[in-house]
Amino acid sequence: MKKDICFFVMAMLIACSNVNAMEFTLITKGGYVTFAAGDNWGVVTMETKKPNQTAAFQVPMSGEVDSAPPTNVSIILINPKLPETANALDSIGRSYGPSKVTEGTYNKWSTYRQVSNDSDGILFTIVDAKREIADVVVWVRFAWPKNKNNEAEPIFYNFLNSIRGDFGKYKTRDGEIIRRPIN
Repeated sequence: MKKDICFFVMAMLIACSNVNAMEFTLITKGGYVTFAAGDNWGVVTMETKKPNQTAAFQVPMSGEVDSAPPTNVSIILINPKLPETANALDSIGRSYGPSKVTEGTYNKWSTYRQVSNDSDGILFTIVDAKREIADVVVWVRFAWPKNKNNEAEPIFYNFLNSIRGDFGKYKTRDGEIIRRPIN
């Protein structure tokens, strides 16, 4: 277990969209990456110890019921210098169906957009975004049912806007609560 990659910092903040959010900071070998997740987002996974640090969430949309296909977001920090992370780097922007992947940019992010069916035949919009922050490649995947485009699109861009980081040791701010994984 490496101390420098196995803790994250949580603090409450108000995000750009004026909704409550939880801020997470993942510490990397040479720096840190911070992002804000909505306080009503369900945590699917928070894996901070493997070579690829991963956080995944389900994002509730208006009018969704428990049986509705969920909107999902994941953020993966990939150390490009490790051989065991090559598969993750190759997966960014990969096509999941017959539709063409459309490449674009948003601020400093490279984006890869496509529409694909899930195993139940439901159409999803899938957008991968990547950029280098500190010593890692940050990969964001946002996938939502195609009929929720108008609602999900601004959430995706607000999430990208919340992501920041830098090289060096993370400096805690007043009021932050530090949580370290047990194992």
